[in-house]
Amino acid sequence: MYIRTDRAGEGIPIFQEVFSVSVLDPELRAAAAAWLLQGYLANGESEKIVPYLRYLTGNYEAIFDPKFSITLLVEGDKLFEAKDYDRAGQPDERFKLHYLAIEQLGNDLKRYSVDKLIVSYVKDYDRYMRTYEASLGLLNAMLDDDA
Repeated sequence: MYIRTDRAGEGIPIFQEVFSVSVLDPELRAAAAAWLLQGYLANGESEKIVPYLRYLTGNYEAIFDPKFSITLLVEGDKLFEAKDYDRAGQPDERFKLHYLAIEQLGNDLKRYSVDKLIVSYVKDYDRYMRTYEASLGLLNAMLDDDA
């Protein structure tokens, strides 16, 4: 009910209860994890989704729900557009969201903007590597000058 009426954030306590009691039912546990992700993302609490991502790495019906997929993509696009790649010190969070989206929906730049997100990761990595290499070069030059 909460998911279908765009009130996922209000359903978090119920979703958490379903998640807790579904230890022996992997399909239900995956559904509850998907609902929790949608609820936390709706409330702007993306830092709370990371523990639930591992319950969505199988071939579960919950991950094929279009509403779930769209939630992941919308949240990822918000991070990308805000250039908020390292929010809460968790750059892997963004990658995990988009890995799930790619796994579910494919990697179609025109439809989902997933390629732009992955490319931004590569650019960030390249920038960090250039800075690191320049710092090493400077330190080596300083050591050579002292010798």
